[in-house]
Amino acid sequence: MSDKNKLPCPWCGSIDVGLTTQTTDREGKPVMMLCVDCGAVGPWEYEQDSRQYESHALKLWNRRIK
Repeated sequence: MSDKNKLPCPWCGSIDVGLTTQTTDREGKPVMMLCVDCGAVGPWEYEQDSRQYESHALKLWNRRIK
């Protein structure tokens, strides 16, 4: 997904939002979007396929309640 499809941070309005991950465990790797300016993180989800990390995290970030 391109940056033009990325919604700004709902808390601070920043467009400086990127992918972040946590340590892999038995369920997979937790992935989520992170606002660099205010530190807000989007909903996270376990992912198994590294090619899908950003697209899935971005879908969750964009699906939030406005």
